[in-house]
Amino acid sequence: MPFSVTLHPPAATSLPADREPELTDEEHDFASLVIVGAGDLAAAGATASAGGFGTDSWYFGPQGLERSLAFAFPTPDTVTVTCASRTDWTPSPAVEHHRYGALRAQLRTLAQDFATALETVGSPAAPHAPFPAWREGRFDPS
Repeated sequence: MPFSVTLHPPAATSLPADREPELTDEEHDFASLVIVGAGDLAAAGATASAGGFGTDSWYFGPQGLERSLAFAFPTPDTVTVTCASRTDWTPSPAVEHHRYGALRAQLRTLAQDFATALETVGSPAAPHAPFPAWREGRFDPS
């Protein structure tokens, strides 16, 4: 199975009533917004799946994914993705080649689905950039 990543949005349309807000006034940097948003989506029942490099479904441990991906662009139409493991798992193959347009579309769909799900469940991260633009399908930095 080639590399893929998908968000499975929650069926819930709001956060659980006992979910404590985790976003403070200081936490508006991108990494904090993604962490808070991902926690909100998990609390609402969303799941994510990823696979590739010889494994159909990657295990997401409590500390996250112990793999890193490096993207290179040898031609305008090709993306080379190299997977490195920080565990005893060995990617096989360690390098995959993808059509630029197909991989770009997959990652844009992931971003748009993530931003839309944040708004659907009422995550406090939803109104912060870049999520409103992503919901509208705008991904260019500005």
